[in-house]
Amino acid sequence: MKFITNIIIFLSLFALQAQTQVQESFYNKEVSGEIFLEQKGDYISIQGVASNLTDVSASIRYELSVFKKDSLNNTSKNKQEGRGVLNAKTKAILSTTSININNPSKVTIMLLIYNTDDKLIGKDLKTLKENTRQLEVEKTTAYDGVEFKGIVIKKVTTKPARDFYKSFFSEYNRYKINGNRIVTIQEEFGQGRSSQINVSVGREVVFQFFVSPKKKYLKQMVEIAITKVYQKFLAIKEQESN
Repeated sequence: MKFITNIIIFLSLFALQAQTQVQESFYNKEVSGEIFLEQKGDYISIQGVASNLTDVSASIRYELSVFKKDSLNNTSKNKQEGRGVLNAKTKAILSTTSININNPSKVTIMLLIYNTDDKLIGKDLKTLKENTRQLEVEKTTAYDGVEFKGIVIKKVTTKPARDFYKSFFSEYNRYKINGNRIVTIQEEFGQGRSSQINVSVGREVVFQFFVSPKKKYLKQMVEIAITKVYQKFLAIKEQESN
């Protein structure tokens, strides 16, 4: 009986590893993303670099984000983004920034590269240890392309959408959801002046609604969105445990 149980565990681990390898195989194949770190005195220089591995030019959009999470689980983010054309078989520095090395917060650096269809095609992720005077990079785990805990990204423009994001982020931290997928709050514009908010966990949209400046309405939408996100993380946890 114990032998059979061990076989089942082995097969489950093998299947999980195979699934992760399949997911990872979608990225960094045509255009790869790399983060290069270099210590310069009391600072760490950060470079986000893209390499076109194909024989044709590629139009890309990129985001280089630096997340800082303190001991109270509060997260701040600094993001640089842009667009461009990467010639065939070439490498280009997309963005550069720097941070203080003796940082009390845990620092995660994320480079995402998208194609013209806004599909993620290249990425890299690095995490730096806090409170150290030497450059130390921790091993980072990635599922579904890019993942680390407790991150909420905003892609919004209007004031009501920004208000929704602030309230959602506050509730997300208050309930200590700390999910293991990136949550994205994205505003999309339709005809006229209307816009829609999409709340995504990883790549999946779990809730969407039309934007309104009414505070009571936005509060209701925050409550629904938090519930939907929490339920999604419960479903992910259940799937990963099976």
